[in-house]
Amino acid sequence: MQHFLSDDENTALQLAIAAGELPAEPAPAFYRVSYGQLSIARHYGGIKFGGHTYTHFPAGDQLIRDDVLQWVTKRRKAERKAESDQAKAAQGDLL
Repeated sequence: MQHFLSDDENTALQLAIAAGELPAEPAPAFYRVSYGQLSIARHYGGIKFGGHTYTHFPAGDQLIRDDVLQWVTKRRKAERKAESDQAKAAQGDLL
């Protein structure tokens, strides 16, 4: 099963929660939602729980809180930009 968050992102998420960047409650993600009370989210693409909106990712059968989703998206974008800048610097004046 393919999870939306990688192990590194999950670790960084826990550090961000500990640092107070993101709220710890309600849970940032729910896994295996097809087998519990939140299974209704499968049919609607998401659910609202504890005052927060969650998006369903069917590939990993999980719900990710939308503020966490935005945080991960910004993080991934910054990593791609850093990799691109590093590749451009490695090429130097070749182009």
